Amino acid sequence: MRMSWLDLRRRRDDEEGAVVMIVAICMIVLLGMLVLVVDLGRVVAVRRDMVNASDSAVLAAAQTCARGGGSGAARTAADTLIDENTTNLNPTTMTGFNAPECDSLDNTDLKFVTVTSQTRVDYFFAQIFGLESTKVNTAAEAAWGPAIGVSNPAPLRLLSSAVNGCLAQPVGDTGPECAFGFDNTDQNSQSSSQWGILNFPEGWPTAPPNPMECESQAGGANDVIDYLSGAVGDFTPVLWALPAPVYVCAEGGLSANTMNWMIDWLIANIGNPLIFPVMADPAQWPPVLTSGGESYPIIGFVSLSVMGAWRGQQARDNCEFEANNASVFCIQLRHDEVVIVPGVPGSGAYYDQTQAIRLVE
Repeated sequence: MRMSWLDLRRRRDDEEGAVVMIVAICMIVLLGMLVLVVDLGRVVAVRRDMVNASDSAVLAAAQTCARGGGSGAARTAADTLIDENTTNLNPTTMTGFNAPECDSLDNTDLKFVTVTSQTRVDYFFAQIFGLESTKVNTAAEAAWGPAIGVSNPAPLRLLSSAVNGCLAQPVGDTGPECAFGFDNTDQNSQSSSQWGILNFPEGWPTAPPNPMECESQAGGANDVIDYLSGAVGDFTPVLWALPAPVYVCAEGGLSANTMNWMIDWLIANIGNPLIFPVMADPAQWPPVLTSGGESYPIIGFVSLSVMGAWRGQQARDNCEFEANNASVFCIQLRHDEVVIVPGVPGSGAYYDQTQAIRLVE
């Protein structure tokens, strides 16, 4: 059957209608892609900025709490950081702030701060589909409390009973200057010294066993010198002090060269606060003497500023140290204020409100 001219024209008109439908469907798909790329992409970018702002805000609040500033100051610090980090967004509101333990530094529990915030993102292309805007909500939490883990502290342990006399009362004031002496003639005798040098890295565990067995100290004094000089490569020791002590090996013997390095390092840090590990009193947790040296029980950390360091006769003159031998050396330290340290916050003993903060989520 032959198709007439009219039939051919109808068929052509029918195909033109199909093209219109295809174009319309493609336009809808393209608009949907614009919504995904532009509008939803902007929402993702805004959320990223909001997360960064909330993280900064909650860390600022935790630091304020850890310093004893109180919940009011912590809320202000968080609100300020939210504002400063969202200036390119629609008005952003801190919708929630919770820091129930912020007004007390008296207990040794791990404490938390939470911050929630909200902003509005206006749509561009999604308005074609009747969608005007969406709300972006973020939440962040930080922990703060006594430092139970500290990165790269001073390689010297202080006896807790000697530290107690140096602490400022009330917290935040300047404490008295205190002298800590060390007699190297018998480094494994607790009665001969108030403090001792810790061994790196073999004798510094990042977690128990308790007590630490000090049978292998391959590096010995060289490790201590490398640590003091910063020539430790990728080695970043993290010293822990848990509710039960972590035992840390002492350096098995001090040469004159090692002591000179120690004194020079301390002198270079005069006026600077250093974080010292604190050893428990022997009556509470005695040191353990193994075949390779003495293992000290570390139960906390203290921040003290270096006022001076001497050896030999100068040590006896400045620290009133009675031992009469060339291996005597001492340091004078002073407690100044609450210190926030890079480390791990937790629950445990501390001696001068040395606090650590970290982002939880």
